[in-house]
Amino acid sequence: MSRLERSPTHPGAILREDVLPALGRPKAEIARDLGISRQQLYGLLDETRPVSPNIAVRLGKLCGNGPGLWLRMQASYDLWHAEKELADAVKKIPTFDIKTSSGKSSRGAVVRETVPGAHRGAVSGRFVPATVARKKVARKTGKKKGVGGKRA
Repeated sequence: MSRLERSPTHPGAILREDVLPALGRPKAEIARDLGISRQQLYGLLDETRPVSPNIAVRLGKLCGNGPGLWLRMQASYDLWHAEKELADAVKKIPTFDIKTSSGKSSRGAVVRETVPGAHRGAVSGRFVPATVARKKVARKTGKKKGVGGKRA
């Protein structure tokens, strides 16, 4: 469950309270610089619109801090609200203990493995259980386990 007792700050509030005053420019001009409508900007500032990846890229360029910051702020905000909204329903969902082929418990253990030298996410582009990821890497690279369980 969420560690914060209060909601994380919406990125629009940061934009409204900190960023725009520091820029000292009219909102219409900022919207024009971002390449978005005034309505979109006002929706962000009023905290009625989320920061989409598209907007995050624009804000990251405008502020010079990259899109990741804006997306993480929005994700934290959204996750906190989803956890609060779904708290009763989530309590009813069981948590399964998945056993790996070696018999060890992998509860909550997931990894992301990619083919060495390939583009990011070359195996599957998503999070997968550790044993599945290792099998996919071995299949993609053609490497098999050698002596002592090490990859050849």
